[in-house]
Amino acid sequence: MIAKIFEKFSYTSISISIVLCLIISYQYIQLDFDWSFTNSKILNGIVIFGSLILTNFSINSVSTNFNLDRVNRNFLHLLLYPLVVLTYPVETIDLRFILASTAIWSSWRNFRIFLETTNREKRIKRVLDSTILASISSLLIIENIFLILILVFTYIASNVKQDNRILIILVGVPLVLLFSCQTLASFISIDSFLFSSYLYGNEFKIKPDVSLELTIQLTPLILILILYIISAIFKLIKTKSLQRKTLDLIGVFFFMGIIYFILIHEKLSGSEFHYLSLPVVYMISQIFNKINNSSLVNFIFIPIIISIIVFK
Repeated sequence: MIAKIFEKFSYTSISISIVLCLIISYQYIQLDFDWSFTNSKILNGIVIFGSLILTNFSINSVSTNFNLDRVNRNFLHLLLYPLVVLTYPVETIDLRFILASTAIWSSWRNFRIFLETTNREKRIKRVLDSTILASISSLLIIENIFLILILVFTYIASNVKQDNRILIILVGVPLVLLFSCQTLASFISIDSFLFSSYLYGNEFKIKPDVSLELTIQLTPLILILILYIISAIFKLIKTKSLQRKTLDLIGVFFFMGIIYFILIHEKLSGSEFHYLSLPVVYMISQIFNKINNSSLVNFIFIPIIISIIVFK
């Protein structure tokens, strides 16, 4: 049943995905907010829903447009993404993580299009969009600027023709944009909403020892993480293209870095898990492209859905 509904892009598949995102948004606004621009539940709900839809759009683009196996391509990621979000152990809402992760995944989508296109004007536009979006994520949490370094490294390591203008955009735009926004934010006294930091201040406390507290509520997330690990190993073994393997490895290291950050921080809202959305959904969805047996696909999805209903 599940495999049949999401075997192609349709009004039914997209409607189910949107409804699930609406449900998540409603659940989120019932929780306490650690950080947001406004106290209005309606506005916060609209912002969260918009962020979920934009992330879903980015995942859809990366999962379908850059899939080599177009014959067996499906749209199971439209269901997988909201299910993955439902497994997150969110206790309070910190919009910085949700908005920053959305900007990051939109940036990565544009960067992937940039790597694939050969049109000069389109390449400039895509890399500019990607850099601006990555810079926006840095406005919320300054350490996200390291993503610019990932974009620079990926560009240099890729097999696309090198262009000094691209490097100027990748390096110059974040510096100009962040400096200008910092000056403007200080002038109009809204700097308290911007430039949060993982490393400075009292908002993010480091645990003295790295530990993982396993509770029964984490069962759905553990199932997803196990499926991710299996998918990542399978994908890296099967991928022959050096560029695509490099991109997959970047995603794996990013995943490991976020997990490490979550483990070492004492005060977590659960919103931090949104940083895992694209690498987890993308990698798992690649396995579904290799599975032609609908019964096996349903067998994978059903335990995830049941665990969410029972434990969440």
